[in-house]
Amino acid sequence: MECTNEDCRKTHRELPPGIIPYKRMDAEKISKIAATTAAEHTKETDTSTWTSIRAWVVWFLEYASNLLAELKTDYDPSEKSLLDRLVFCVQAVANSQKWIQHRLM
Repeated sequence: MECTNEDCRKTHRELPPGIIPYKRMDAEKISKIAATTAAEHTKETDTSTWTSIRAWVVWFLEYASNLLAELKTDYDPSEKSLLDRLVFCVQAVANSQKWIQHRLM
């Protein structure tokens, strides 16, 4: 992301709150799609995108849980919404510089 500071203008790798780097969708839309049932998903997106997003969210939250266990944070996800957990975990991974660009390669 390009810094908006007039004196800086460098590209920084940190993600601002609410940004998820997947199919140019924001965190709220991704968590909404991931939380929909199979019967409801056609209202939001096509089947392949819905399946991909749900698989990505499940994979990512598991990956992030392992990372957070390594980091030994005091974050308690049990009280948080899917959106809050997703945003926190994506930021923790992306800002740690351990973001895997192509997980299937």
